[in-house]
Amino acid sequence: MRKAIVIGMTLACMALLVGGCSKGFNLFAPLTPAIAGDKKLADAANAYATGDYATAMVIYQKLMTDNPSSSEAKYGYVKSYVKSVGFDIGTFIKNGTGHGAPPFAAPVVGVAKGPVLDSRTDPFGINIAKMQNLSNNLITYLGPIADGLCDGVIPANDVDVNTSLAFAYLLRGVFKVVDPASTGVLQFNIYDFGNGNVKVVLWGTTTIVSSNPLIAVIKNSALADLNKSIGYLHVANTTSGGGTIWTDVEGFLTHVRDAINAG
Repeated sequence: MRKAIVIGMTLACMALLVGGCSKGFNLFAPLTPAIAGDKKLADAANAYATGDYATAMVIYQKLMTDNPSSSEAKYGYVKSYVKSVGFDIGTFIKNGTGHGAPPFAAPVVGVAKGPVLDSRTDPFGINIAKMQNLSNNLITYLGPIADGLCDGVIPANDVDVNTSLAFAYLLRGVFKVVDPASTGVLQFNIYDFGNGNVKVVLWGTTTIVSSNPLIAVIKNSALADLNKSIGYLHVANTTSGGGTIWTDVEGFLTHVRDAINAG
């Protein structure tokens, strides 16, 4: 579990968010105009536009019940959910990196010695349970679109959908390490002992738990999510024709994966 598993995955999460601002990653942006001719979709989009996210979610949920393969309903529902829980990208990026755009294209360096996460319930200035639910909802509703199980109105290789899923799997992977039981309260922390020696420790201590058999299970689970993230990001990268931001993020994720495997 060496070399900043959580640090690296967290920075990569924020790299996806920062990079996505210019490459179609708009799940957190205003909903696109409703498609003319579909009254229910129009009603849902209008409710979203007026800030009535609860109503929008109800309408999208009804649309999904009537047509489980509707990619627009799934996408609209999760977009409304993001707004309804008040997830703020700016807060996440600022609190997670300390400044702004993260250094995602190279191994993690220059992290101050000591514990990485300073709050058991709000490590990035955002409630853990809220972020865990966010990642699970993104995966639940966007996964079928990207996996080709929906109607294709939003294509499986859609850049926004795939980068959103990459972010969701990364975020879930982070919390699988520090809150493996999904209690909403961190059980573990990541501690930098200096000289590249980064370990998983019991919360509030410097007691290393990397030898605990549980860590192997957690590591494999987090690695599985990281591999999913890389896969979805690769699709987005290919669809968008490549580019510095996606190429760099994909390369960084691959580095983090190699670090986990070597840990």
